[in-house]
Amino acid sequence: MFPLLSSSAQSLGGVFLFSRWTELLGQPLPEPVPPSHVPDVFWPTAQFWDPPAQGKNSDHWKASRILVSELLEIFDGRTPISLSLSHTTEAIAVVAVPRTAVAMRVGVDLESESRAISEEVLKRVATPKELKLGLTAHQLWTSKEASFKALLQNDEIPITKVLLKSFDQGLSKGAALGPDPSLVISYFIESFDGFTASMAVSRRP
Repeated sequence: MFPLLSSSAQSLGGVFLFSRWTELLGQPLPEPVPPSHVPDVFWPTAQFWDPPAQGKNSDHWKASRILVSELLEIFDGRTPISLSLSHTTEAIAVVAVPRTAVAMRVGVDLESESRAISEEVLKRVATPKELKLGLTAHQLWTSKEASFKALLQNDEIPITKVLLKSFDQGLSKGAALGPDPSLVISYFIESFDGFTASMAVSRRP
């Protein structure tokens, strides 16, 4: 599933996983992974393992913890990593890559292609130049969101400050720019089985 994103993550020493919720719910709930076992991890925080808040979907909560635990088991527990997660009402995607001296961070976004994204919504988050890159609505939305998540301090800026600068249709990859011009952002897009997903990685050259 999603061979381009999987191979792109592998080329960075990382892992990309995708699953439908129903495929995970039959598995037992894993034990929480203490933050000390994944030093310097950007995410998840210790609160990630807390029981779901009232009103939250408990099935989605359980499935996301199962997939994240599966991913964390792939690493040795001593490697600092950056991890990002995204979900729809039907499925979940999670990606992690080792952090390096250039402070690499990863972001992922997943959308069902059955979910309509109107032109009005796109115009609120994208510039006229971005709308002319040749991306579909779902490609534009997921690549913008993934690139935003890949910023080192995305909680301090609006998503409109992340600009998609280019897109290569043949390679299904492009470049983005955030407020810090010294930070290089690359994003990859892939569609599979009714979903579109984007993965972005930021690092300093």
